[in-house]
Amino acid sequence: MNLKVLIAASEVAPYSKTGGLGDVMHILPQELRSQNVDARVVFPKYKSFSKFETVTQIRKFSIGIKWSHWDTQVFQVDEVEKGVYAIGNDHFFDRDNLYGYEDDSVRFYFFTMALFEMLKQIDFKPNLIHFNDWQLGLGSFYLKEAVVDDPFYKDIATVFSIHNIQHQGSFNPEVLDTLDISKYYFNHEMLEHYGKVSFMKAGIVYSDTITTVSKTYAKEIQTPNYSYGLDKVLTHRKDDLYGILNGISYDDISGGIPKDRDYLQERVGLPIKNVPVLALITRLVEQKGIDIIAVALDEILSHNLQLVVLGTGEDRYEKLFMDYSQRYENLASHIYFSTKLSIDIYMHSDMFLMPSLFEPCGLAQMIAMKYGTIPIVRKTGGLQDTIQHFDIETKTGNGFVFEDYDANGLMWAIEQALKIYREPAHWGLVAKNALNSKFTDENMAKEYIDLYENTIKKVKKAAKAKK
Repeated sequence: MNLKVLIAASEVAPYSKTGGLGDVMHILPQELRSQNVDARVVFPKYKSFSKFETVTQIRKFSIGIKWSHWDTQVFQVDEVEKGVYAIGNDHFFDRDNLYGYEDDSVRFYFFTMALFEMLKQIDFKPNLIHFNDWQLGLGSFYLKEAVVDDPFYKDIATVFSIHNIQHQGSFNPEVLDTLDISKYYFNHEMLEHYGKVSFMKAGIVYSDTITTVSKTYAKEIQTPNYSYGLDKVLTHRKDDLYGILNGISYDDISGGIPKDRDYLQERVGLPIKNVPVLALITRLVEQKGIDIIAVALDEILSHNLQLVVLGTGEDRYEKLFMDYSQRYENLASHIYFSTKLSIDIYMHSDMFLMPSLFEPCGLAQMIAMKYGTIPIVRKTGGLQDTIQHFDIETKTGNGFVFEDYDANGLMWAIEQALKIYREPAHWGLVAKNALNSKFTDENMAKEYIDLYENTIKKVKKAAKAKK
């Protein structure tokens, strides 16, 4: 099959990024192209895009939503590998942030409508469109309800990926009138969810196949504890729901990199000492386990170790780490984000802290391991699928894992790691296991190709059965 795929997302690194979604949307199409798939990717042209100069406007058209008509531009990013597009409209996207606006529903429905028109304009008919997260949740709905009679879009299959089910794109019912969508669709079988219009639910209900970013998370989101109210909707589609683990590139690493603790300590402002350095690189929000770290922070810092924190998030957590930095010389808090500093910390720390409440996949633990930095994680989602607790008897395991989401569980795992750290021969085994744990972008792309091809076959079979 000469596979042609459009990947549609609200962010694609390095042009726009708030988290792991942007990274994966950059990695996946590149790797698909390396495996002979004609993979194109499209995302909104945000304000931050202006710093990238190598872009060319290739199309211009108008998109109508009710009585409003919006000038729309399509830009091609002049990369070495072609097929990266950005859709522009200054009214919707020339803003300081990617999300968090009252009209987010209109912004991303406009983007959805525009990407369908773009396909016609550039004369690219994919076999399949891969929509990602709630912002593209109305993609399959639009294909199957709005443009269903247009022969150009006939037989296009759809995949919808859930990267974080906590964020669902739920809006008051009045939004349907704003979007010029009939209230006919506001019912339990279609767009309605607990009295709101749910973009996420629309993606689950209307797409041919649903994926999420780890096998364990695919199971977890079918339960009330992890689904944020969508468990029954997902259970209904369980036969079409798959987990595909995200992957990262290992091209630039061969056998790990020697640790330079002195360099890191000087770089982040910690005293030069021969003690293990524990790293925390994350958004400072509850999902990432910051609430249980807060409870345990005095006890963590009472140990003979150092902690370096890099990230931003909720004000209360930013203030907590800044305040503790004044009280403890073995804590360095950097409340901002820097890619260069993050790599230095990943590379030269001894342990990596990731005690998430839930974690759909997680790339940070993979990045840490490729540098031989040992993860300390909670058993959930993608962390469960990538990290196994080190067993001194069998010499297996690539990190340290706790189950109960509380400060006691976290401290148990940290103390287990410190105990093994003090035994260099055993620590060397953990490091070796971590370095050998490779979750590659190549394998991720292969799994998606299989999924795409099976979804296309399923759609063709269903269409044939209808005739």
